[in-house]
Amino acid sequence: MDRASILLIESNAELCSKWTSLLSKEGCFVVAAIEPTAASTLLSRQKYSAIFLDARLPQSFIKQAIQYLKKESLSHGTRIFVTSTHTEVVEYQIMAQLPEAIFILKPLTDADLQVLIRDLSISRAG
Repeated sequence: MDRASILLIESNAELCSKWTSLLSKEGCFVVAAIEPTAASTLLSRQKYSAIFLDARLPQSFIKQAIQYLKKESLSHGTRIFVTSTHTEVVEYQIMAQLPEAIFILKPLTDADLQVLIRDLSISRAG
């Protein structure tokens, strides 16, 4: 079975570490970033099976990420998950630009994340 490659862009360092560990335990290869500069580099470094994007990162980065996702990742079947602790205008604006994305309201429990991985077959995707 091929390991899914996951890009996790999460501004909360503790949550980023927790999700990285859990996704790795589920058989995924995880690359994580908590800062927009590192995330920008990682976005263009390789193709990913799934990308988790924290909606509360600086808007300049979010705009750049959306442009990249529209041009590159969507054409390769990348699953996009937009995560946030809020459901405000910013989140709706992002989702309007990425209609293929799935919105995840945090906090997401370990069990919820495991179900998400299994139900969407992320861990078995190329």
